[in-house]
Formats: sequence, structure tokens, C-alpha cells
Amino acid sequence: MTDPLHFTQRISAPPQIVHHAFTRPMLIRQWLCDFAFVAPENSFFLVWNDGSRVMGALLQDEPDHLILSWQNASDGALSQVEVAISPAEGGSSVTVTHVNLHDSAREAAEIFWTTALNQLKIALETGSDVRLEKRPMLGIFPSQLDAEKAARIGVPVERGVYIDGVIEGKSA
Repeated sequence: MTDPLHFTQRISAPPQIVHHAFTRPMLIRQWLCDFAFVAPENSFFLVWNDGSRVMGALLQDEPDHLILSWQNASDGALSQVEVAISPAEGGSSVTVTHVNLHDSAREAAEIFWTTALNQLKIALETGSDVRLEKRPMLGIFPSQLDAEKAARIGVPVERGVYIDGVIEGKSA
């Protein structure tokens, strides 16, 4: 086991909203993962589109302090995440402490929490999901090619993909 990892982020949002962002599935999905399920008995399941999964339980749920058991499905190792939320000028200060990590998981956890807290800050301050904004975007508007459209434009096929338009400044 390694020493605990600590991550702190200042966020221009009230502590109650920050707390909800860690405990409400709809808000969790806006910054942390692609699917979140929180059961009535406080167990949770998080899934990312790349297939990553984390499960655990909310062991302590206070307005300014959360403790979660945290088990990454890729290695099965059980660890613990503590979240401290305090009022700060213009919003909140959030400190995440990840404890009981195996040495092999330390670097991945550092990257994960640094990125996640940045995404939380952006989501709560702007309403944007930076994960969506940074996705590559193909600069076309595709639609279905049907027999009528094929006859109109004079192509020798009756189905396929038709490009309805392009997005200025994007590549295709």
C-alpha cells in the first residue's frame, strides 16, 4: 500500500451543490462517468464508455464529508475515497483523499482524480461537460441516402450515406 493521495480543487459553487455532484447519479454523469447508479442502501456502480467500472458504497454521507469504498473492476483492489467539502471564498474547496491504494494503481489514480476534479470544476461553474467538448468532431452532417435522393442527385445506387452539409472550420 502507498501513502494516501490528496487532491484539492476550488470550485465556484456552494458546498451543497458540490456534495450533490458526488451523490446524485444525474450530476455524477455530468463530470465523472458515463453511467452512474446509486442504490437506496448507498451502494454505487459507475461505468465509462471505454468499459472501465468502479463499484463501492457510500460509507459516510455528511454535508461536508463523504467516505466511499472504491473497487476498480480492472484489478479488483478495494480502496477508500474520502471527500471533504468546505466553504471557500466565492464557493467551495474540495479535497479528495484516496487511501489504501496498491502501488500499481497510484499513477492511474493521480491522473484520474486530477482530471476528474478539473471536470467537476468546469461542470459546476459552466454547465459544460468538458469530456464531450474535447471529443473529436467530424465536420459533416450525414444522413441516409434513399432511392428518391439518389435519383435526384443522379447516383447509380439507391441507399447509402449522404452528406447534407459541412461544419465550417472542421475537417471531414
